[in-house]
Amino acid sequence: MIETDFCGISLRNPLILASGVLGTNRGILEKVFNSGAGAVTTKSLGPQKNEGHENPTVTGYGDGIMNAVGLSCPSPEEALSEFTGIEFPLIVSIYGKKPEDYSTLIKKFAPLGSAYELNFSCPNVSGKMIATDPGLTQKTVKAAKKETGKPILAKLTPNVQDISEIAKAAEKGGADAITAINTLGPGMVIDLKTRKPILSNKKGGLSGPPIKPIAVRCVYDIFSSVKIPIIGVGGVSTPEDAIEMILAGATCVGVGSALAYQDLPTFGNISKGIEAYLKNNSTSLGEIRGAAHEKD
Repeated sequence: MIETDFCGISLRNPLILASGVLGTNRGILEKVFNSGAGAVTTKSLGPQKNEGHENPTVTGYGDGIMNAVGLSCPSPEEALSEFTGIEFPLIVSIYGKKPEDYSTLIKKFAPLGSAYELNFSCPNVSGKMIATDPGLTQKTVKAAKKETGKPILAKLTPNVQDISEIAKAAEKGGADAITAINTLGPGMVIDLKTRKPILSNKKGGLSGPPIKPIAVRCVYDIFSSVKIPIIGVGGVSTPEDAIEMILAGATCVGVGSALAYQDLPTFGNISKGIEAYLKNNSTSLGEIRGAAHEKD
């Protein structure tokens, strides 16, 4: 009932482990998939090994999480050794500072995964964020697309005036899908005792339930602007959250920060909840996808 075709990849359900959460090694990804995810995404991999920011890199904020991990990752060679041979649906997240970085990484990671997610929307690193510039977004996607026949996903930031404009640029560059959204920010939390920012990087991205309304709105806006599928990410922790994303227009739904509180059963629980909703309402994923939009 909830099997999903995503860019030609057959998924048992529309739930995907979001990048940046638990995607650090093969064993963890296997546990996540076995717990009920339809697909999993690696933590973002870059041109070279990166230690990221010093601790503390994560702090709670109400129901949400503030983080400034700083795109820590193994070297490309270490990543190849760790992830080669995974047979379940695997999305390889990659990052860089310029278009050439992405095309180079895709060539290096050619044996890995079912698709590539281009992370050019992390708020916790220095330099220009690619996903704030339509021209640079299109150029980066185009450079990556030339290197592979596998689906290319563009991961966008909510920190722009019009996310639809960026999504259209990604589609024009050849993107097969959009991932929306990355963390919101940067933001800051200050400790009242020390009178200093809690995170070592001072600023960090906000994720979890507080950003869900923004993520839903972004998916809604993108759905009206492009013809390619969307992975809706941001604050999803219940079946109702996932269904809301699908009603806004998402084909798949990313789950990330919820795992910090609910652990691996989250995927099975959300999946069962979606099935129950569809059965109780005598409907299907295809029928509810984008149903929140007014029809002519």
